[in-house]
Amino acid sequence: MLTVVLLAALIAAFVVPGMSRAASAELPEDMLGVWITSDPKYADRSFEIGRTELTLQVGKDSFVNHVIDRVELDERGGAELYTVHYLDDSGVEYELAFYYQTDEIRLKNQRTMMWRKKP
Repeated sequence: MLTVVLLAALIAAFVVPGMSRAASAELPEDMLGVWITSDPKYADRSFEIGRTELTLQVGKDSFVNHVIDRVELDERGGAELYTVHYLDDSGVEYELAFYYQTDEIRLKNQRTMMWRKKP
């Protein structure tokens, strides 16, 4: 019985930390700014990533600002998957998850659509 308990403790000590989904992260400087896509369905949509705020354009002249609560980075699989946790005015938490390369963002749930930083 003691052997089983020790084996379980060793597995937990070495395997569980390696299974951690993401680590706390800072947003890279070149990620900050307004992001747009050429997809015509999203012609009046964009998002702006700031140090402490995420602004979503939800219509032609309609913008919603959110406070960024925290950022996680998962680098498994050779890609940088960022998850930005943000709060609405009521304190409800939402998340925006995306894959990031220096000049493009692809949303986790729409990987075929490319977003580019607005010049």
